Amino acid sequence: MQCKSDRSEKTDSRDIDALISENLGFAQHRITYFIENLDVNTYPGSVDDNGLLKTVPAKSWEAGCLAGILWYLYDYTHEEKWKIFAQQWTAGLELQKFNKNSHDLLFMLFTSFGNGHKITHDELYSDVLVVGAKSLASRYDPEIKSIKSWDKFYQSQKIQFPVIIDALLANEMLFYVAGNSGDSSLYQIAYNHALNTQRDFFRADYSTYYLVEYDTVLNSVKEKKTWLGHDDESTWARGHARAIYGSALTFRETGDSSFLELAKKSAEFYMEHPRLPADLIPYWDFDDPDIPNAPRDASAACIAASGLLELSSLLPAGERGKYADFAISTLESLTSNEYRNKPNENFGFILKHSTGSRSWNIDVDKPKISADYYFIESLIKLDKLKDSIIF
Repeated sequence: MQCKSDRSEKTDSRDIDALISENLGFAQHRITYFIENLDVNTYPGSVDDNGLLKTVPAKSWEAGCLAGILWYLYDYTHEEKWKIFAQQWTAGLELQKFNKNSHDLLFMLFTSFGNGHKITHDELYSDVLVVGAKSLASRYDPEIKSIKSWDKFYQSQKIQFPVIIDALLANEMLFYVAGNSGDSSLYQIAYNHALNTQRDFFRADYSTYYLVEYDTVLNSVKEKKTWLGHDDESTWARGHARAIYGSALTFRETGDSSFLELAKKSAEFYMEHPRLPADLIPYWDFDDPDIPNAPRDASAACIAASGLLELSSLLPAGERGKYADFAISTLESLTSNEYRNKPNENFGFILKHSTGSRSWNIDVDKPKISADYYFIESLIKLDKLKDSIIF
């Protein structure tokens, strides 16, 4: 098994500029395929086992990713065409603001309307986010002090109150709307949920569970699972990447230094893991016994890179290099021919070799639009952060 190794050479600013511009140029070419070949409000998700394009409905957690990518491309290029495309693919998601059956509203609405509002300051987008945030908040239990993730469970398994670690990242929409609207109740819901996640989802070594079930009678933890990972005591790579990112943004929004420490510790678990490959693209689960023959998950690498850049941005300049350099090295690996699609490969997807869940046979070794979203987000963050990084 190939293990990770220390980089002997750091990436200089000139390399960073090339990394950003070349990949965002490549992304524009790739994403144009979707614009030219899909009807508006058709949302790409992945590729099925027959090599056919797999689309997702508007209520899917990945539905907002294409719109989010388009907003980022407009933010980077300032070309009006990307703004028009972004507006078109955003508009079809508006009805999801009334969706009270899912905790995934961040991924549906904040990637689309959230990015649109941050970039254009269009108050119509703000109105959608306010309604969406209230829909998300309706899933909050004031006794348990968490947001319920799922109403239905796979394979008809009964569960009282499931919460998954993704919701730590989904809190960003609540914090954002609270800040813009002055609704302190949304802030408190997000903060309480984050405190529960900090307490219940992290093991002593700062690895993570993916799912915690709460007892609605006792208002306490009933069971902890990894669920989408290999087994209940394993660490699913994508879930852990979201934990890094979510912890960093919680510190950003609350100023609670315990979340900064949590972000650092969970990042170090990821960065220093003995089963992280030398190219820094993790296996889908850190504890899959088939390593090194287990599938990789480029989507986890993209989320981790964005989370590490977020963490880096919150630190004093002299402390940023450790996390930013790791993120840059990850992006460099993703740029290689091993992970980036060839011009006529996999429709308009940018990256390949992502894995949803091997245990559930969900998108194993496939391209994923969510991977592309966080890849582009990482490059945009790096472009804005690059001049403040000291290696």
